[in-house]
Amino acid sequence: MDEEYVIAAVVAEEREYGEGEGEKNYLKRLRDGSNPFDRSERKFRKLFRLSRAMGRHVVDTLCEGDALRAGTVPPHLKVLSALNFFAHGSYQTAVGEINILAQSQPTISRSLADVCPVIIERLTPQWIKFPVTRLEKDRAMREFQDNFGMPYTLGAVDGSHIPIHKPPNNHPIAPGNIFYNRKGFYSINCQVVCDATGRITSVNPNFPGSTHDAAVWRSSNVHQHLEGQYLQNQAMEWLLGDKGYPLLPWLMTPHPDPVAESPEARFNRCHAQARGVIEMCFGVLKNKFRCLHRHRTLHYSPEKAAKQSLQTSSYLTADFFKCCLLKFD
Repeated sequence: MDEEYVIAAVVAEEREYGEGEGEKNYLKRLRDGSNPFDRSERKFRKLFRLSRAMGRHVVDTLCEGDALRAGTVPPHLKVLSALNFFAHGSYQTAVGEINILAQSQPTISRSLADVCPVIIERLTPQWIKFPVTRLEKDRAMREFQDNFGMPYTLGAVDGSHIPIHKPPNNHPIAPGNIFYNRKGFYSINCQVVCDATGRITSVNPNFPGSTHDAAVWRSSNVHQHLEGQYLQNQAMEWLLGDKGYPLLPWLMTPHPDPVAESPEARFNRCHAQARGVIEMCFGVLKNKFRCLHRHRTLHYSPEKAAKQSLQTSSYLTADFFKCCLLKFD
């Protein structure tokens, strides 16, 4: 009798908390009874990489209107589950198992799909802006001059490889082999521009990992904008790039072979110091949002993630990158 009682208790527990309706009801009770903003400041920052005040601002901004109200998951938990995924780069199942989020893997997947477009629509234009007005340009150039002694500089540019899961090689438009980069893994090559303080001002995430930085640059809107500005008024303003970029009136690269202690060598030292802000920017970014890290490969295929934007293909992994490129201090 005792053995039968134990078996019956185990079966009842599995029915209540196992896969199926019992699991869904359990997660729903756990989820709806939680309030992540009740956690301590330290714990909140650890979970979401934002302060509670900034987290509240992001949630309030994204939850305006009806964009995130479909389904049974509260909009604020959709946003926070997406932020937690960006912050840690965990599998969706692991994110959902956190008791303050308490969502199944499919629910986490739907939350990400809902939240990403809203972030891009509402926050990206607000936080990622290239300097185009005279006031914005003067401020950017003044910061580079004051901090590094580099005049007429609007920003520093470089590419960063965002790892993705190996795509299939039989894709008719974007076969997997073009995503294999020179470092030996599959990625998207994302071009980023930042100012002298490390604030990101431009992102171009539309190229596979095998594309050279110079090729991404030639196709970018920033290059076309600066070229047009130069041709119109011969403006003395430029970005800083490493030796992998072409030397242009609007793109300063290091001198190839300077003589020691020559003016060219001194220029290279100043250039390297100023251009270092983009390297530090990538370091801070990937340390804060671990889904972009080399060892947190995004497991999304281009077929599932692709979407059309004008005449270029943008991938969901690129959308994740755009979402994470918001500087929240």
